[in-house]
Amino acid sequence: MIFITEQAARMIHLSAASSDCQGQPLRLSATKDASGGLHFKMGFDEERPGDVRWECLHGVVVVVGEEESRNLLQNMMLDFRDMPPAGPQFAFLSEKKQPEAT
Repeated sequence: MIFITEQAARMIHLSAASSDCQGQPLRLSATKDASGGLHFKMGFDEERPGDVRWECLHGVVVVVGEEESRNLLQNMMLDFRDMPPAGPQFAFLSEKKQPEAT
């Protein structure tokens, strides 16, 4: 489904701890706009009936509700990287755009 890099997992765990959301899964969603652009959302949330749940590497549990989101997130990578000029942030990358070696 989705691959989460070690750096992204570290930031997810830090965010969960700082917002008192430890133990809650990370909910991901994706939509495509009329021009074909992809838009992603993420946040900690309770698991709901109909969700698909994945236990990813590095101890991150992901839930996705809508079938459209599941299809759009298929083979995506969630990374955390420096994105000038915006600075460090989460980035959703297609399978073909692997993170650069550091």
